[in-house]
Amino acid sequence: MYTTGNGVPRDYAEAVKWYRKAAEQGLPVAQVNLAEMYLEGLGAPRDDVEAATWFRKSADQGNADAQVGLGALYVTGQGVPQDYAEAAKWYRMAADQGHPRAQHNLGVAYRDGLGVPQDYVEARTWFRRSAEQGFAMSQYGLGNIYLKGQGVPSDDAEAAKWFRKAADLGFAAAQNNLGFLCQEGRGVQKDFVEAFKWFSLAASQASDSETVNRDAAIRSTENRESLARVMTPAQIAEAERLVRAWKPK
Repeated sequence: MYTTGNGVPRDYAEAVKWYRKAAEQGLPVAQVNLAEMYLEGLGAPRDDVEAATWFRKSADQGNADAQVGLGALYVTGQGVPQDYAEAAKWYRMAADQGHPRAQHNLGVAYRDGLGVPQDYVEARTWFRRSAEQGFAMSQYGLGNIYLKGQGVPSDDAEAAKWFRKAADLGFAAAQNNLGFLCQEGRGVQKDFVEAFKWFSLAASQASDSETVNRDAAIRSTENRESLARVMTPAQIAEAERLVRAWKPK
């Protein structure tokens, strides 16, 4: 309540006080919440070591969110020594519990060979498990696996299918890639109007929290401007109408 201001004035310091009382009694969710407050410096001075400590206490009790949080700290070296193998270990624990972000992060580890041997088949397996739960970043990652033919034959239609799922959720990087496929007629019917629409939607996300989406927004702006030079005014007007009408699914 104090974190969100639901029913009481928002007060991060008060939230930390209550999270700590519950965390010290061993409540895993409170330990995660306390770790996140230390990580963000909300209600207490930012302290990555304290964040890691509380994530670990919760992770050791099997809390999947904590396992993901601790794994992420090992990737960045915040509060703990950087150790990709240790990160992969914690991601796997959470992934085995069905946690979609953990499954995605484990897929990235296998794709890039971070803490585990590079293995595109394993990467695809974990991306798919996460993607099938509706996790847009994994849908995008799986689309790239098929687009690039990493561990599978290149398949533009399968890539387009997964990019579309993520694009429909508003994931800018997938919208940019789907726009490219629509422009080139790869895996989908060639359609400049659809391509312009997806480029425009991606371009609007320059302030997204995910770096991959901010970068995609820049590329999409360039792609849209280039495509507009070969489109008719009527095509551009129709694409802009589709952009205004679009809503994430």
